[in-house]
Amino acid sequence: MRKSSHATSDTRVTSAQSQRPTKRVAARRVRADDGPARLPAPDAALAGAAQWIRRHVDAAFFNTAPTISFDPAQNGTSQYGMVTGNLNGADREGDRISYLLTSAPAHGSVVIRPDGTFSYVPTDEFAATGGTDTFMVRADDHSGNPPHINLAGLLHADPADGQTQISVTVAAGSTAPPEQLQMEVLAAQIANSPRLQWTKNVLRPWWFAMAALKYLPAGGLDRGNISRLNQALDEFTFGVAMRMVNTDPSRPQVLTYEIPPHAWGPSVVPGGRWAYDNPDSIYRTIPVNAKYSYVITGKFVGDPPADLNFSVYTDPNVTNSVDNIGLHDLVVNPDGTFTITVNTAPDDGTPNHLHMTHAAQQVFIRDTLGQWTDSPVELSVIRVDGLPAGTPKTYAQMVDSAVSLALTSGVALYGLMLLPFIQPVNSLGKPTHTFGTLSTQRQSSTLFRLDDDQAMVVTVTLGDAGYFTTPITDAWTITPDYWNHQTSLNSAQAVQNPDGSYTLVISRTDPGVANWVDTGGLSQGSLFVRWQLPNANPDAGSPTVTSRVVRLEDLPSMLPPDTVYVTSQQRSQQLAERQQAYDSRFDRFLTI
Repeated sequence: MRKSSHATSDTRVTSAQSQRPTKRVAARRVRADDGPARLPAPDAALAGAAQWIRRHVDAAFFNTAPTISFDPAQNGTSQYGMVTGNLNGADREGDRISYLLTSAPAHGSVVIRPDGTFSYVPTDEFAATGGTDTFMVRADDHSGNPPHINLAGLLHADPADGQTQISVTVAAGSTAPPEQLQMEVLAAQIANSPRLQWTKNVLRPWWFAMAALKYLPAGGLDRGNISRLNQALDEFTFGVAMRMVNTDPSRPQVLTYEIPPHAWGPSVVPGGRWAYDNPDSIYRTIPVNAKYSYVITGKFVGDPPADLNFSVYTDPNVTNSVDNIGLHDLVVNPDGTFTITVNTAPDDGTPNHLHMTHAAQQVFIRDTLGQWTDSPVELSVIRVDGLPAGTPKTYAQMVDSAVSLALTSGVALYGLMLLPFIQPVNSLGKPTHTFGTLSTQRQSSTLFRLDDDQAMVVTVTLGDAGYFTTPITDAWTITPDYWNHQTSLNSAQAVQNPDGSYTLVISRTDPGVANWVDTGGLSQGSLFVRWQLPNANPDAGSPTVTSRVVRLEDLPSMLPPDTVYVTSQQRSQQLAERQQAYDSRFDRFLTI
C-alpha cells in the first residue's frame, strides 16, 4: 500500500455559505389623508448615503477574516477506516469560505468538502500502528466574493497566518481502508490543489474555442453544453490526479478509474470521466516498467463480462497500444482463474503473455459489461523480478506530475478530440478503427443536433462483432447521467429486430419505444457507436450502421413493424432496473 510523505501543499475547496446580510428598512403605512408622497428630508438622505458608503467601505477595506473553530471531540470514525470531522468555519460578513490545505497529513490523505466537513483516510501502516496525524488548513474569503482587504489585519498580522492545525486520531489495529479508497482520497487532495485548479483556468478558454469550432456545423455551441464546461474540467482534473496516484511501477496496484461521481460512506468522490467514456466499461490500470517483471492473477466470478481486454500502453493517455490480450485469447483454468505474465520477453505465441517494450508505462484493463449485473474479473498483481523498489514519489512530486499531464493532455489531446468531426452532422458513417481506441474495436461517430420534436433513427447490425453500444456524450466528450437516464444501449440491453438488426431512436423527448436512447437533456452532442469482439461471427460480414433524422410525429411510420413500445410505467421499471444494476457495480469496486 502507498505510503504518504509529509509535504507542504495547497489545496482549496469553496463553500457556498450565506450571502452578505442586508439591512431591512421598515415601511410606514400610508394613510389616505397623507397627501402626496414626500421626498426624504435632505439630512435623512445624506445619512442614508453615509451609511451605505460606510457599509461598503467596511466590507471592502475592513473585512474580517473567516475563522475555524475545530473541535477534535467532534471527530468520528466511519466505515472503511475513515476519520470524519468538521472544520466549523465561520465568517462575520457571511462571505463564502474557501478551505486551503497548507500542509498535508503525514500518514494518510484528506479531502475537505465545500461545507467544511472532511474525511481522513490513513495508510495501511498507520491504521495498524495508530496514533495522531495532523494537517494545516487556512480559511479564506476572497475566492467568489467581492474584492476586499482587512487593513487592520495588515497592521496586526496573525502569527499563525490564519492557519489552524487539525488533528485526527486513529486507533491501533483499525481496519485498513481499501486501496481503491486510499487512492481516490489522495487523488481528490491532488485535484483540489491550487496548482491543478489553476490549470482549469488555462484550459477553459482553449476548450471553449475548440468546441465552438467543432460545433459550428451543428448550429454553434449551445447553452446546455456551455453550462457543462466547468463540470467537464472538474472531472478531467480529477481523472488526471487519479492517474498520478498509481504510477509507481515498482509498487504496482490495480486502480479502477474514469468512474462517475460516487460515495464511500460519507466520503464523496468526484467523477473522473473523459475522452468518450463507455458506460458499459470498467476501466482499470496497472503501472509497469520494462526493468521489472509482473504476474497478473485473475478470476471470473458470477456472470462474465461481454468482453475483456488487457492492453500494454506506452503513454498515460491510452493512445499507443503495443500488445493486447482479449477475452477469447485468454486461457482460463476450470475454476475460472488465470495468470498473465508481463515482461520484455517476445510475444512468440506463449499463452497469456503480454510483451512490454522499453517505453511501456501501463497495462490498461477494460471489462465491458453487456448486462450491467455481469461481474468484472477479480484482479491482483505482483512483481516477480526480485529487484529493489524505487523511491516513492512525494505528494509534491505527484502534484507536479499532475499539473504537467493536465496541461499536455488538456491542450494537445483534447484539442484533437474537440476538433470538428469529418462526418456530417446527424450522419453515421462506415465503422472503422480510430487512433487511440481499443485495437480490437471499430466505431462510427457523429455530432447530433436535434430539436425537441425530432429524433435520429439508427439501425445497427453486429456483423462479425459480438457486442455494440451507442452512448451519448456532451461537447466535452463526457457521458451524461447514464445511471438515471437511458443515454446508452448495447446489444445485450436493446431489443433485437427479427432480422437480427437493432433499431434505436435517439431523441431528447421520450418516443415511447423500448430502444430509446435519451440524450440526457442535450439538444446537441456526439453519438459514438462502438463494436467489439471482432470475428465473433466470421461469416456474418462487417458491422453496418445507418441513420436518419425524422419528426417525432412521423416516427411510427419510419420504424419496423415489430418495434416494441413501452408505457410510462414500463419506462419507469426499465430505468429502475438500470439504476439497480448500475449501483451493483459499486458493491464490487472495493474488492475487484
